[in-house]
Amino acid sequence: MPQVTSGRAFDVARKDAFEYLTTPANWPAFYSGVIEVVDSDSAVFAKAGDEVGFRYSLLGRVLDGVATLEEISYGESIRHTVAVPGLPPVHQEWEYSDREAGCEVSVTMNSGEATSFMGKAIDRFVIPRTLSRDLERTLENISETFAIGVPD
Repeated sequence: MPQVTSGRAFDVARKDAFEYLTTPANWPAFYSGVIEVVDSDSAVFAKAGDEVGFRYSLLGRVLDGVATLEEISYGESIRHTVAVPGLPPVHQEWEYSDREAGCEVSVTMNSGEATSFMGKAIDRFVIPRTLSRDLERTLENISETFAIGVPD
């Protein structure tokens, strides 16, 4: 199971970072590859079992996916699974901690087991690079957003 971990410090309050990053309507602004949240006005990611549909651009194709919230500890951590048909599921864990000025966000992503031969080849060679690239782009997008403050 490929896994990547990275983190970043931000000069915003942990509570503000947590609220912004867990609000589905904000995802296209920072999640690498996410181009749209389905029903973004009504999408909620607040309790275990909540599901949010989204559209993701991968290698020039638009794919529909679903993020399912597994566990949330308000202001501290969130764990969810992202499922896109034809790809292994990706489990994400976001941890939030205070710093002297602002907060730190650490993210771990790992993919589930692929079932097909092609899926296993993709899982071994493509998924680790894609996860790492998407995670670093996501954290960079968040840095750019938070550099001017947390949007309302």
